[in-house]
Amino acid sequence: MTRPPMRSLLLPVVGGLVLLAAGLAVGVPVLPEGQAGTPPSSERFARRYAEDIAGVRLFMSRPEDTILSKLRWAEMCGGSEKQLHDVLRIYEVQHDRLNIQHIETWVDRLDVRALWERVKSDASPG
Repeated sequence: MTRPPMRSLLLPVVGGLVLLAAGLAVGVPVLPEGQAGTPPSSERFARRYAEDIAGVRLFMSRPEDTILSKLRWAEMCGGSEKQLHDVLRIYEVQHDRLNIQHIETWVDRLDVRALWERVKSDASPG
């Protein structure tokens, strides 16, 4: 049995890209390189890991880097509750596996310490 060719579409949107493929939409946030205090892409890429999902090898961002990215977006969007909710859930679910030192190293550089402290105070890690 042969599969029909998979069609995909990469759409630019404000703040990133959206990949539409096989009925799924995946948002890919993109921060411009060289912003003051932003972790370099080379560091984020070096920290990524591979997962095989449905027979496709995908590179995933470490949860700490996702937290930092979402905190940055929340700050840029005036305290976006959606981004902060995402950070809270990642923190609660992944708490025991997170490299907190990595996050603590970057929150001051990114000027998102207040948002990070809010997430920690609202959390019920378990």
